[in-house]
Amino acid sequence: MTYQIYIEEVLEFLENDKDTLYSCLFVNYFFCEVTVKVLWRNIWKFKLQSDASLQILNTLIACLPNTSKCLLYSKGIIIPTPTSKSPLFDYVSFCKSLSIGEISVIIISYFKNQQQSKTSEESKGMKKSIKLVIKEILKMYMNKINNLKRLDYILKVDTKIPYNIRFINFPRARDCLKNLTKLSCASGIESKFFHLLSTVCHNIQSLHIFYRGDQIRSEYELMKLIYSQNCLKKLKINCNGTYCWKGLIPSLKKHYNTLTKFYLSDGIYDGRPLFFITELINLQELFLLSSNYYELEYAILPKLRVLRIYGESFNSLNIFLENNGKNLECLECYLCKYIETDTSLNLAIAKFCLKLKYLYTKIGKVETLKEILNNCKQLEKLKVKLYTHTKVSDALEIISKFSPKNFHELHIEDVKMFKSKELESFFIIWKDRVPFRSITFTIGGIMVKNENMKVMKVIEKYKKLGIIKKFELIK
Repeated sequence: MTYQIYIEEVLEFLENDKDTLYSCLFVNYFFCEVTVKVLWRNIWKFKLQSDASLQILNTLIACLPNTSKCLLYSKGIIIPTPTSKSPLFDYVSFCKSLSIGEISVIIISYFKNQQQSKTSEESKGMKKSIKLVIKEILKMYMNKINNLKRLDYILKVDTKIPYNIRFINFPRARDCLKNLTKLSCASGIESKFFHLLSTVCHNIQSLHIFYRGDQIRSEYELMKLIYSQNCLKKLKINCNGTYCWKGLIPSLKKHYNTLTKFYLSDGIYDGRPLFFITELINLQELFLLSSNYYELEYAILPKLRVLRIYGESFNSLNIFLENNGKNLECLECYLCKYIETDTSLNLAIAKFCLKLKYLYTKIGKVETLKEILNNCKQLEKLKVKLYTHTKVSDALEIISKFSPKNFHELHIEDVKMFKSKELESFFIIWKDRVPFRSITFTIGGIMVKNENMKVMKVIEKYKKLGIIKKFELIK
């Protein structure tokens, strides 16, 4: 028994390593059973190729109860299964995650491939067939899963399947959904879904809301769902259109003390308020894509560890970093319009963000890069975008000489021109660092003509010497 528990723990540890788990399927029955449980717990997190997607669909069809199979057969829907025998395992019962979007894509892809060999008359009922298959599979999920943890109800734009399969009304759906901890949903879902979910689910900790265009059917019910949660920790809002999400703010007040992660991607800013973020006193991660940050100028977020700022400009980012930079470990700063130059911002980073482990910033004057490397002693990863006038050779020289002892990953993007000898000079200095760490290096840009072969020779040389752990060239 001790041996089996040990094996289960090892396989649990490998839950994100699809290739290794796949090889474990063929060891013996015990390995196979445990591996299948781990794989199917969240099968959708893996990037599935078309063949793998078809195998998943075949397996789901094989797991359907006989009543569903007979119903599909009576409608002329025949999807081949791996074998005529019952499946070796009840795969769906192992699932803790359900992605309606992924299921829809797989089914639609299958029917589109079949459509090529059908007449126009036979193809007319394809949409109804797709919807019926989705409905029966969702019904099976509701019946067989006792403790679903993650639900993704964001459909792909091109699926053209409406949000009107009322799976929450299926038998045992409430038992299946009552312990949800993570929900991703779109604004176009009918209000009944949010209403019923708010009466059943009260332990959602991570919520992702996607606004697509002007489509909003259920803001009031969505507000009720947010308010009904006991401990919301992560909120992510994506806006792909002109709809204003500020109507949700009143429902967030209950969660000001519990929210630790907030993500907002708001491409169109029309006076939508950000001031409520200043009330999130326990916030640890903040991602913002907007075009105006003036309301955050004097925000005090004492527990902030991760900050990602994207958009047009943040005129007072220096002040924000002075107030909130002391505990930052990760900073991504990609602003299209800096005030004057990047110099003052990078000097502020060097002065106020001394605990950084990862940084992404623009570099105009390489002297500011030196300041950052000298002051941020815990820095491990750096991603920089060089201005046109900044020489890559100067940046590489400073990084090789002044980067802190734990530094091991470098990404330079949008380099206008570089040569193999510039890379070799960097690696010559790097190999003599004390203590030595092999480096992961990514560079994106344009090589001098006829330099490609020379660059690759340099890379292979220092890979063999163990200087380079991984290298990627993005043209």
